[in-house]
Amino acid sequence: MSPIYQDTVLNNPGPYTIKASITDASGIQTARLIWSINNGAPDSVDMTNTSGSTYEAIIPAQAYNTRIDYTVKAIDASPANNVATVSKWFFTKRVLTQDITIGTGTGTTQYNPVYNLYGYNYTQQIYTASEITAAGGTPGGQIYKIKFHWNGSGNLTNGDVWTIYMGNTTKTSFSSTTDWVPLSSMTEVYTGQVTLPPSAGWVTITLTTPFTWDGNNLVIAVDENVPSYGSTAYWYCTSTSPNYQAIYYRSDSNNPDPASPPSASGRSYNRPNVQLTFEIPSHDNDVQFIAITEPSGVLYSTNQYNIKGKFKNIGNNALTSFTIKYKINGVEQTPFTCTETILTDEVREITFATDVTFSTGDIEILAWTESPNGSIDENPADDTARVSLFCCSAGYAGTYTIDSSQPTAR
Repeated sequence: MSPIYQDTVLNNPGPYTIKASITDASGIQTARLIWSINNGAPDSVDMTNTSGSTYEAIIPAQAYNTRIDYTVKAIDASPANNVATVSKWFFTKRVLTQDITIGTGTGTTQYNPVYNLYGYNYTQQIYTASEITAAGGTPGGQIYKIKFHWNGSGNLTNGDVWTIYMGNTTKTSFSSTTDWVPLSSMTEVYTGQVTLPPSAGWVTITLTTPFTWDGNNLVIAVDENVPSYGSTAYWYCTSTSPNYQAIYYRSDSNNPDPASPPSASGRSYNRPNVQLTFEIPSHDNDVQFIAITEPSGVLYSTNQYNIKGKFKNIGNNALTSFTIKYKINGVEQTPFTCTETILTDEVREITFATDVTFSTGDIEILAWTESPNGSIDENPADDTARVSLFCCSAGYAGTYTIDSSQPTAR
């Protein structure tokens, strides 16, 4: 069997389709999927032969921060009914991320982050703390991905294996061709192949080791070691003049050592645009009030209405209870306690008032949530929704024909 889930599954609460390749000369009598949640009591279901030797079954969606152990058990069709099993496990984890962009220039550079027209490259680029903060970065946040913006010209042939280092630095620019940020001040965060998209766009590099930004300026260094060269790729960049915030070394014969780099081939004002993917804080108990969905349109004082809202559990914990409070034209009404189970990232429409009548005139419904799972809501900024409506005195019966001069009714 080749399992598709092992170790940690990020940002996927399920359901999980488990596939197994099962073969035996005598045939397969049964295949069964057995699983347990957080070392609890096992559950199981028969697997379906979907094609050839492939058998599939589904483990239902689970809350985040859950360990799932599963076993595929197969019995062959021989008289001996031989049994074979394979066991695996995975852990569901939720990581919320935010992309911030530094640099919006539409000019291009071939020097940074790599200059693929030469066999060997080493570059550094500095992004200031004020730029990162203005774009939405938070000191103490972890960077999981970096992206450089390729303009669609050139390629990375013989230049697609990068080692990337990142560091927090007080340096704001490169004052000379020897003013490199020392390797000892940086951390290796990635080494591996970098692939260009089919057309112009952001080149995503998922860091092997996430990097914690401490609020200082940020340096990103790229070491490219593949011998020979290709057609140099061009990268969108932004001018940082009068500060040199990009520096580069390139050579066909000398492979530079980042621990003791030679004098740079040059410095540049043209610093490549970058996107940084930060993990953003999540909360254990957080229900979002998306919108009041009913009533809507024009209301009539002779009718009765239900009041409904759309809610999303954006907390890490499964939501098993929360309170909905609401006001109609400033008058607080009887609260409603929801006891439905709502998994993380699940959206649910809930009726929190029934058979409501409204007086004629302008109507404002203001509603908010409290006490998710009996706890204080850790993110109250997303708790409230409101809607403004108009209520007429009564509806009209019959068929009406109206022209510009003579209204009639029948």
